[in-house]
Amino acid sequence: MLRHQLPALPPVDSFWDALPEFFSWLETGLAPEIMASFKSAPGEKILREHTLNLPLNSSLKSYLEIIRFAASNRLCIDLEYQQSTRRNETYSLRLTKDGNIILHAWNINSDGHRSYRVDRINDAHITNQIFTPRYAVELTPADPIRIPQTERSSSPSNAPRYSSSRSGISSKRRSSARQSASTFAYGPTYIYECLSCNKKFRRKKQSTTLNSHKTKDGWPCSGRIGYLVDTKY
Repeated sequence: MLRHQLPALPPVDSFWDALPEFFSWLETGLAPEIMASFKSAPGEKILREHTLNLPLNSSLKSYLEIIRFAASNRLCIDLEYQQSTRRNETYSLRLTKDGNIILHAWNINSDGHRSYRVDRINDAHITNQIFTPRYAVELTPADPIRIPQTERSSSPSNAPRYSSSRSGISSKRRSSARQSASTFAYGPTYIYECLSCNKKFRRKKQSTTLNSHKTKDGWPCSGRIGYLVDTKY
């Protein structure tokens, strides 16, 4: 539904696959590793500010916004540069001591680090190719959030357990979630009794209509109407 509002719609797998790392942090208290940055040249300054504040023409500012979006969503960019198209993982925008604005990237075709002068970029296109960062992505307005290490109890009774499945959630946790979802924690609970078999049902809403059910002896009941017998708060 948001596709028309975004330069590209990032694949949901890129976010889904990051969940095991998050659940691992919840279980162990070990914060995810922060990637190292590209090595800075003498006098080089990292640019994180909004591209509208940079001394560039509108076309270049537009290209940089596309590049920023792709980098923050871990998508590769097809960069048109000096009469050729090059696919890159983009990492950092820097101002050199000579006053040039440089884009640091990893070129997929040549499998190596490349730096591009922004004023020589002819165009930029987002691809649907996801990349796993090799370095810190410095194209967002702020530094990465640094999560402090957390002390965890070594007691088995207190330690949460997560499976190594894709979702990172154990069957015990899923069962607990289902139980919580079925627990009526807020507001009154209405107790209805079937007119045919006298079986009782708990409801959060007032409704005399009953779903298909079995009697207390396990036989199918034909009753579909109940009457209110109690209200619990």
